[in-house]
Amino acid sequence: MHAGGQGTEDGFSLIELMVVVLIIAVLLGVAIPTFMGAKKTANDRAVASNVRNAFTAARVYYNEKQSYTADPVAMRTLEPALQWTNSALDGSEAPGVVYIEVQDYPSTAQTVVVVGRSKAGRCYYLRDIMSGSSTGTHYQAVVPSGATCSVPLITDPGWQSAWPN
Repeated sequence: MHAGGQGTEDGFSLIELMVVVLIIAVLLGVAIPTFMGAKKTANDRAVASNVRNAFTAARVYYNEKQSYTADPVAMRTLEPALQWTNSALDGSEAPGVVYIEVQDYPSTAQTVVVVGRSKAGRCYYLRDIMSGSSTGTHYQAVVPSGATCSVPLITDPGWQSAWPN
């Protein structure tokens, strides 16, 4: 008994507890999709970074030999942090695998395409042409219609001066 002679009950009412639970549910409903979107974006950025690093290694090789190579062993000596392959990516690879393809355009071993694939299935392409009218570095990022990250043709209109957002 308290001084007033009346008993009081301490604690929260059922309605108060339900309001708190509802607020927590709303916050989780907003936070979880935001977190998942951030996770996907981070994964995509990591793949794009791997492709850029692979391209840098390919360019170092080109500067030494005056031609590109798709030999994973030769590329691994230049950039051992990446897993190199000369087989198109189909999604069964471990993270960090990059595909390198050399094309004889406009002449022998003068074009390289480096490809990475995100967990969500988006393929990131970086193409560099060392001579001719199309000289330069071009980018493309798409979710392919098939399971494999097949290299787009040089004439594909999707090639851009930067990766699309």
